[in-house]
Parts: sequence; C-alpha cells; structure tokens
Amino acid sequence: MKKENLMKKVYVLILLIGLVAIASLIGFYIEKKQLSNEGKAALIIRTLGETTREEFNFTSGTAWGLLNHNHNIRAILNDKFIECIDSICADGKYLWMFYVNNRTVNYGIKNYRLKDGDIIEFKFEQGGK
Repeated sequence: MKKENLMKKVYVLILLIGLVAIASLIGFYIEKKQLSNEGKAALIIRTLGETTREEFNFTSGTAWGLLNHNHNIRAILNDKFIECIDSICADGKYLWMFYVNNRTVNYGIKNYRLKDGDIIEFKFEQGGK
C-alpha cells in the first residue's frame, strides 16, 4: 500500500514537472514572438487619381523606412509630417495623412514601429477632412 502511494506521488510529481516545463516553453515562445519585430506589412499610397500597394517582409523597421525604401520623400516638423512623396507635395489645400490599419496616427512616422500584418497608408487628401 505504501509503495502504491509513493508511486502515485512520483507520477504526480513527474506530471507537474512536465506541465511546468511545457508552460515555460510556451511562455518563452510567446515572449520571443512579442520581442521579435518581424513580419509582413503593406504600404499603400493614395493620391488624387492613383493608388499603389507594395508588400514588404521586415525584420524591424518603421513606417518611415517602408516609405523611404522605394520613394523620394520630404518631411517637415522634425520628420513628423510628410510634405512630399515622389514630387506630390502638400500645398495648403491638400496634405498627406498617415494611417496604420485604417486609423490615423498622431505621432511621427519615424516613431511608428512596424508590427506583423500592418497596413501603412499615406493618403493625399483635403485638409480638415
């Protein structure tokens, strides 16, 4: 009888150690995935008559880096706002708006760190819209 109780306790202990090990591995994987800033992102540029879409794989980066990769850009106010993309420039009536996943972003494009699945969009639209 005592031997059976001892064996049950050993099995329970082995099971608990196994569960702790599995939980630790899962936690390590999740933490690594969160710290890893790699994935895929899309860049969309909408002007008054044209829309372009580019797909990127990244290991780290910012919205600025995506836009600057294939386009000539000029920014103002410490690079917080885009003035020109490929010679299409804000003129007082129209300006470049910055969206991430269909939401406006209220800080500079150099500060936005890319996340897997992001859709980065620059729209040339009327001010105050």
